Amino acid sequence: MAGPGNFPKRGTIGKKVARAAATGGSRAKAGEVPVVWYSSLVAIVILGLVTVVYSRYEYLHPAVPVQPAVGTHWTAAYAFDICGTLEKPLPKPKDEATSGITTTGNGLIQISPKNATEAGTNATLGRFVTEYPGLSVSPGQLQLPGKANHVNGQHCGTKPAYVEIQAWPSLLASSPSVTTANPFALRLQNGQLITIGFVPKGTKLPKPPSAANLFSSATTTTTTPVTVPKSTTTTTKPTTSKSAPPKSSSSKTTSSTSTTVAGG
Repeated sequence: MAGPGNFPKRGTIGKKVARAAATGGSRAKAGEVPVVWYSSLVAIVILGLVTVVYSRYEYLHPAVPVQPAVGTHWTAAYAFDICGTLEKPLPKPKDEATSGITTTGNGLIQISPKNATEAGTNATLGRFVTEYPGLSVSPGQLQLPGKANHVNGQHCGTKPAYVEIQAWPSLLASSPSVTTANPFALRLQNGQLITIGFVPKGTKLPKPPSAANLFSSATTTTTTPVTVPKSTTTTTKPTTSKSAPPKSSSSKTTSSTSTTVAGG
């Protein structure tokens, strides 16, 4: 029998087992491909490329604000037709300076948005109506400041009348491009013509008479007088020769003849 001194030490056995386990584990993992690591690396590269491409596109194609933007100045002509009678233009409101969509009393809507609530798609006829004191227009009724309220179904003469809004893109347009009863559905445009009516159905609304003011509100043309220099006419007198006429050859012949006779 082996004595106690013949058994290997526990520390030695433990080291061998640990070394064998480490060697076996490393051999098993050496053949595996780190899919997760490579996938993460590819994802990071793709994300970086997409970010660079998008940033460059945004730099080369900056977003264009929807007009009219804040700081833009447009004008549009308008009129109110109540049962076939064109009303006078609305007077200039007292708080005209605080509103970006208002009128100065000449039958034109001044469209100069001061903030986002008046700019872009918010620049509508409804915004103008909302900001003008005492004016009320909706699909069911129309009321001018200080005047009677006209409700759909009330009569113009013997016919029931209704709110109707017609808009032309320019003075040259022969027919309206928009017909609606909702003022918030009508976006304001530069040079636009708008007539808000309370008339029987099928009525052709007239264009606003104030459309002529669109030309005066446009850019003012300054004419600079041009001075044309006076033309100077120079007259050249004909030159007259003062040289003596040549002596006649007959005179020379006569003189010679006379001398010869005298010598004989």
